[in-house]
Amino acid sequence: MRRLVDAFDDEFKNDAVRLVESGNLPLRQVAEDLGISKATLSNWVDKARKERRDVGVTPDLAAEIRRLRKENEQLRISKTSLPLTNRGSVHVFSLIPDAAAGGVPRAVGS
Repeated sequence: MRRLVDAFDDEFKNDAVRLVESGNLPLRQVAEDLGISKATLSNWVDKARKERRDVGVTPDLAAEIRRLRKENEQLRISKTSLPLTNRGSVHVFSLIPDAAAGGVPRAVGS
């Protein structure tokens, strides 16, 4: 049995997606004007966006992107857990001991 969704050709779907992405009308209004459900149109928009993201992305590149996103998230988390000064900057300690202070590392910018 053929599904009703298959009754729409690619040109119709692409035109519907373009109407939504033009930003002139909300998705709900475009779906209503075209006589299709909001969920169907939303699926078409999501699929089109995913296909555009996936174009030209090799498996190696996709893995690298995932790795970098994970690393960025970890850095964001660790950054938020560091103590802040009154100026909002992070205390960073020099790895080179300050000879005048008896070999005790000093805060950079202090």
